[in-house]
Amino acid sequence: MRFGQGASLFTGLALVSFASVALSIVLTRVFSAALGYHFAFLAVSLALFGVGVGGGIVAVAPRLISAPRLFGRLALVAGLAGLASAFSVIYGLQASLPDTLTRAAVQSLAILYAVSSLPFVLTGIVVAAALAHARGQSARLYLADMAGAGLGGAGALLMLQIGAPRAGLLAGIVFALASIVFAIGSLAARGRFSAREEPSGGWTAAAIFAANLSLFLGDYGEQWLTVKKLRHVNLERAYFVSWNELALVTVDKPSRGMAWLRVDASAATAILDGKTDPPKHPDEMGYVLAGKVGPTLVIGAGGGRDVRAALNAGQTEVVAVEINRSIVFEVMLGKLKDFSAGLYEKPEVRIVVADGRSFVRSSDTRYRTIVISLVDTWAASNAGGLSLTENGLYTTEAFADFVNYLTDDGSLVVNRWDAELDRLVALAAAGLYRAGAAEPRRHLYAGAANGTTALLVKRTPFEPAELKRVRKNCDKNRFTERLAPDRDANEDLARLAADPWAASRAARGPDVSPPTDDRPFFFHNVAARDLMRTISSRAALEEDQQGLLALAMVFGISVVFSVILFFVPVLFARKSNDQPMSLPSRMRVLAYFAALGAGFVLVEVGLAQMLTTFLGHPVYALTVVLAALLLAAGLGSYLVRGERLAHAHITAARRALFASILLVALALGLLPATSALVGLPLPARVVLAALVVTPLGLLMGALAPLGIGIASSGSRRLVAGAWGLNGAVGVAATAVATLAAMTLGFSYVLLLAAATYLVAGAIVPPAVNRQS
Repeated sequence: MRFGQGASLFTGLALVSFASVALSIVLTRVFSAALGYHFAFLAVSLALFGVGVGGGIVAVAPRLISAPRLFGRLALVAGLAGLASAFSVIYGLQASLPDTLTRAAVQSLAILYAVSSLPFVLTGIVVAAALAHARGQSARLYLADMAGAGLGGAGALLMLQIGAPRAGLLAGIVFALASIVFAIGSLAARGRFSAREEPSGGWTAAAIFAANLSLFLGDYGEQWLTVKKLRHVNLERAYFVSWNELALVTVDKPSRGMAWLRVDASAATAILDGKTDPPKHPDEMGYVLAGKVGPTLVIGAGGGRDVRAALNAGQTEVVAVEINRSIVFEVMLGKLKDFSAGLYEKPEVRIVVADGRSFVRSSDTRYRTIVISLVDTWAASNAGGLSLTENGLYTTEAFADFVNYLTDDGSLVVNRWDAELDRLVALAAAGLYRAGAAEPRRHLYAGAANGTTALLVKRTPFEPAELKRVRKNCDKNRFTERLAPDRDANEDLARLAADPWAASRAARGPDVSPPTDDRPFFFHNVAARDLMRTISSRAALEEDQQGLLALAMVFGISVVFSVILFFVPVLFARKSNDQPMSLPSRMRVLAYFAALGAGFVLVEVGLAQMLTTFLGHPVYALTVVLAALLLAAGLGSYLVRGERLAHAHITAARRALFASILLVALALGLLPATSALVGLPLPARVVLAALVVTPLGLLMGALAPLGIGIASSGSRRLVAGAWGLNGAVGVAATAVATLAAMTLGFSYVLLLAAATYLVAGAIVPPAVNRQS
């Protein structure tokens, strides 16, 4: 059976798209672990950035990849992308960035971004060249591109099971496979895409494949691909190091009865040996009220400090929920099982690998005490890179869930850093109001020690006898009372407890408003009124707003490239076509593709985050949204393959309008609907989420090939430039979507996407009439 040019182009493009999306997800893990959670956002933008730059290169130099060596050049570029992907992972593991915003830090970050973007720029060249030479086949090519990308998003989760570094090498192997497929296509001397193809690229493709495979297999023989330096972790003292799809888990060598466990070198939890009891802390106040009466739920069990505290308090039924399976099975039930005296195997303890909130909502049990102590999401997940500091545990709806799953006399204990107490009180009060409490302040008591404050949230108002017991415990252990229902020790806290919304609006300084599922950014404390001042302040960005710094840098870079890529096809468009497209029409085509690039990213960001709580984990949300959206988009493009070019702009306008209407409906109704159905089994929730995303993907997927058909009626250069602009604007939209979500909420992101598609439908021009 002969492998012709068509099969070669479609298959090779699908493999390149698969590898590109998978690599971008892998790099979020590498950057988050080696450099910091906020740098995961940079990795998310790389794929779109590469599409933009690659499209611009093809628009400026269309002969770079064209007949008679079209497939040979595609093979070379795909092979180089394979080598570049391995190099980007290696460089990311070795990179070290200063914490301060100096010229050296900016230069180091620029080099990191440039090196990491190389495989994606090469991918962008392949995609733009394929689309530019696919007159009449854009729908099928777009189907191959989107299907490969969708499968790459899902495949990344499987690849990450072997660790992010090795997964990066595996992505390079897939790039090399694409190179071989393109080289095979060059053997067809004549075909629909290249009438005078010269066979080439075969030996180069084979050599690159062998090189990537050797790197991958060599790491299994004697592991060499490891991170050399981590923040807060001395690797020379590391007792355990393991990657999984969620994070890099490290454990220091035990010392003085304790070992520090860290997730992505940041979020730390202590593992105590069997003979060491945890020091007394206010986050144990719930047991002062409950005594030995359970059951107790510990969310974010980690190294087991809170589990051990519950057992020491006499609890006989402790449910410990931990989301990272490596912590449970490889550390607590593996490497440090004996050190921790088999803590997670004790008969009183039931360990569950799950997201805490979804576990509570799917449970029939009501708990006497729920403990959430310093559970942070500093280690950005795959869908957390898009939102920097999103956390579904600290929202008004989540707190209402926790309160509703307490027994009538039960209590929720939430321990946070002292600086976060104002927002924690506002959040607890809002959650209590949502759960039906008439006077939230009567339900709240806070005690502090060692830089953290534990907030005790009772389902029912405190009785005088209960306050006396809690206060006596604080006095005995020298805890500082920060808030009590019968004392006005802090007027600001009292106002936040009484009316969290009005008091937070009136508060000066950091944002202390109650986060919601629509805006789940407990750790983002920059108020909307201070956003621009903070972004423009070097001191603020250096100290504690490096996430905003990453957003600002990505936005600035993408805006520059967007401007360049907008004018390149206009300035360089040839006038030699049979029916050249007018300048206004070319600009409308470019604006249309810019709107598509922004709209697609806005939808992806909004839906992935809105479905995170429903599906229980960002990994599941990202997988379902990416796979369903991209696969549906590919199918949507295929469904319009027979559309007459003369009617393409009308069809595009209609589908853009329908997409806008659907987005408005999702913005208004998705969160209430998913909140009501979150207790369903995970498979059912996955199916429902896919059903929500699929109709939107079908509509959105038709818009790009219709636009490519219109652009190709002008020139191939215009197709490449428009595709490049689509990617560049998508990078800027990633930053805009994140800032909009952090400031306004995810529903506003979907409304912004609806407006963007409405604009796209209004400006799409008709194709050049070749019959006139």
